[in-house]
Amino acid sequence: MLAPWAIDEFRGVDLNDKRLNRRAVIVATQFGSIGESSPDAMNSTTQQKATIGRKSKRQPGRTKSTANLDALYRFVRNQKVTPKALLQPHSESTVQRTTKYDRVLLVQDTTEVNLTKPKRQVIGAGPLSSNSSFGFYLHPLVAYNLAGVPLGSVACHHWTRDAIDCESTPEEKKLKRNALPIEDKESYRWLEMVRRGQEIAAENPGTEYVGVSDSESDIGEVLGQMAMRPENYHLILRACQNRAILSDDDSSPHDDSSEPLLAKNIQEALSQGSVRYKATTNVRGRTAKTAVERRVRQQSRKDRTADLEVRAVSITIRVKLAASSQVDDQVVPRTMTLNVVEAREVNPPDGEPPIHWILLTTLPIDTEEEVRAIIDAYKIRWLIEILFMTLKSGLHLEELQYRELSRYLNATMMLLVVAWRVQCLTQVGRDAPDTSCDEYFDAAEWKAAQLVSDPSNPLPATAPTMGEFMILVAELGGYINRRQQGPPGVRTIWRGIRRLETLATAYRAFGPEAHETYGL
Repeated sequence: MLAPWAIDEFRGVDLNDKRLNRRAVIVATQFGSIGESSPDAMNSTTQQKATIGRKSKRQPGRTKSTANLDALYRFVRNQKVTPKALLQPHSESTVQRTTKYDRVLLVQDTTEVNLTKPKRQVIGAGPLSSNSSFGFYLHPLVAYNLAGVPLGSVACHHWTRDAIDCESTPEEKKLKRNALPIEDKESYRWLEMVRRGQEIAAENPGTEYVGVSDSESDIGEVLGQMAMRPENYHLILRACQNRAILSDDDSSPHDDSSEPLLAKNIQEALSQGSVRYKATTNVRGRTAKTAVERRVRQQSRKDRTADLEVRAVSITIRVKLAASSQVDDQVVPRTMTLNVVEAREVNPPDGEPPIHWILLTTLPIDTEEEVRAIIDAYKIRWLIEILFMTLKSGLHLEELQYRELSRYLNATMMLLVVAWRVQCLTQVGRDAPDTSCDEYFDAAEWKAAQLVSDPSNPLPATAPTMGEFMILVAELGGYINRRQQGPPGVRTIWRGIRRLETLATAYRAFGPEAHETYGL
């Protein structure tokens, strides 16, 4: 059976071929059921055959499952199928979902997809961290509501690198980078996504959009783009540069007391600002990827609770536009005012790097509530890392066996939609537990799960809530529902969804309503 979510997200796909358009929904359903494309999970149903419109001719010895697997491979290598066309209907649906909220966060980040194979390398893959590992880079722009529920991807950029320069010195590499316009640099992706967010905001004035990104996006051209932003678009990015600020009488940075601060850079301005409030936060532990990691933000640390001091000031900087900025029909100011929010850990444990966030934003900082909202919005940025984990560890993107990069990219766009759905269901179960599960699952799915969970009792007359049902799904994935147990994660939910698909298929074939479909 075609998955309702696949029909919704790929209904408007345009691959210049009606048969390919119909096949896209079938392939999305297959990816949504198995992720890693195992042949035994590729069984087609009667309704899928009806959608195709005709029976396929089978060669001697070919099974139904291998025939459908072959069809999937033919689909991803078809020249009419492109990553942009596959993601377009989902992006349009996502933008429509964002209009239901007063404020939406547009989070962007980059992940590397390692396609290094032991025997045969993927044609078209480029080097990653070295010339011995190959793959591509993925950079989506994902919409979240303020509760952290993902609404989908509104854009996605991908690229490969040329061979890594191992001959030039670091100083020579820096000179080469500085000589290039931003359009020719990898960092241009940050500016592209900000512009895309501004386009969405201009088209939907009833919703406020906030772009959120990490320290790699601290680029002059990205900040300069804010001089041309729509009124309903804002930015929050983590600073990595202690930027110089203007300090003449007319543009001095100031705090909430409106007294001028005599400072030359961001850090000096913050040190002169007063503490707005104190807070605590839970710090997630991590393990450094290498034993010689020197970057503070990548070093190992343990789980702990951190005491924070929060400051907020306004600064004025010069506007730096990208070469491709279209400014012919508008007056662009030479300077702009940004707000800066700092969260600094007080008395960190010995040997532990302190938590220290400096966030540049166009959002107001007049009240404590506004400052808290900025920090809370940046915390949601972490959820895009969970999306990447779902895409690679849950759906096994890097373990697919394609010969050419173009096929991986087509599969990635479809798996990106699947990963969104898994994360969405997980977050809704946590943050909107009273929502009826029939908004996300059909009757066969929730009824099958109920029967397996509690076979001794009759089915309830109404669908359970998402909080109740996602626990059932998690238990199908191996979750042990104990009082001291934390909420289920995306990996457990993903395993549960895979089993749920099988149970729902059996329910449709043999359950109480089977006679309506199969005449039993």
